Amino acid sequence: MNPALLWKKLVRNYRDYGWQAVPKTAKALLSPLYQRNVYRIYVLDLKSPNIPPPGPCTDLDLVLVSPRQTGLIQQVENSAEWLQGKLAARLQSGDLCVAAVQGETLAGFNLITFGDAYIPLLKMTRCFRVGTAWSDHIAVLPAFRRGGLAKALRLRVFRELANRGIQKLYGGALTSNEPSLKLARSLGFRELADVTYRKLGSRKSWHYQRCLRQRANMRASALGATRFAEST
Repeated sequence: MNPALLWKKLVRNYRDYGWQAVPKTAKALLSPLYQRNVYRIYVLDLKSPNIPPPGPCTDLDLVLVSPRQTGLIQQVENSAEWLQGKLAARLQSGDLCVAAVQGETLAGFNLITFGDAYIPLLKMTRCFRVGTAWSDHIAVLPAFRRGGLAKALRLRVFRELANRGIQKLYGGALTSNEPSLKLARSLGFRELADVTYRKLGSRKSWHYQRCLRQRANMRASALGATRFAEST
């Protein structure tokens, strides 16, 4: 990440989390020399009958972002530094972004990609087959948290993907991000593997370990995890 984007990330972390952002700040500053991220991969069968139905989202509209909505695109990019200057082109190439807005103000968004997907926290690119998709990023701005918006965004995305004939949605979160993992479990995502990315200087490595949370689905988990075990 270039210095300007790194500074934006540090400012946003402090604005969102206050002094609790100190560990995040230290990690970001050390990232050019050392990184270690443990990222959990999960998957959802979009034809599953266990997906909860969409519920109302008070005072917010859930919209599909188009490449022409430059103001909304700018707000999304400001809330995710790694997307700076990229979102419009991604939407034009077929990516899907569902945003929650209050008037003209962004409240949250979920970005979905198809085919080749770059995973920033793992510094790797994975190719997803036809009929599958990858959840690139989901975020809810601080003023709109704890109101069920993340769940509403997810459910709106599920419906849109199912209408497009997509059968499976993959996603992931840091293993330290328990709220995100808890949300995924509540929506029916099945955990596949923990992928550990390490960087020391110019040396990089990836290691995966199959999740054993759901032993009845162990065989399916192993098959899904294997797709992420190949080094880039």
